[in-house]
Amino acid sequence: MTSHPGSTIKPDALRDFSLFADFSDRELRHLLRLMRRWDLPQGTVVVSEGGPGGSCFIIVRGSVDVTVRVRGRQQLLARLPARSIFGQVSLISGEARTATCSMPNDGVILELERKPCETLLSVGSRTALKFLAALNQDLISALRGADQRLLQLSASGRAACAV
Repeated sequence: MTSHPGSTIKPDALRDFSLFADFSDRELRHLLRLMRRWDLPQGTVVVSEGGPGGSCFIIVRGSVDVTVRVRGRQQLLARLPARSIFGQVSLISGEARTATCSMPNDGVILELERKPCETLLSVGSRTALKFLAALNQDLISALRGADQRLLQLSASGRAACAV
């Protein structure tokens, strides 16, 4: 795993993200200065279920598998594509991770830790409000996806019990 300052990513790399479409180059450069860039090889575990929290991640390139332990086995909840955010709950609450997130292929992610995020949000700037809205929008989308996946798992579990 190789870490670099987030500023090694050009603002244009985030411009294609729907979550950052309304951000100016200046606002994106400011956000990138608060982050760490991680170049990760296939198979890397980014965070582990039950592990310490306190940061969120933005997938710049590649994808991330989100799994949880169910009855002693890892169960895939989602494969997050590039342009997704994950770890928002842990960033906000500081609580332990609720899932394991790993790289099924090589990729690049950005990490925003709690302290720089708190500093950003404490000033109440336009950039801070836009970033908070982006986090909330993506969190709502992730929760809806998780709900759908749980309903599918529940339905398939009932079908297996009926056999």
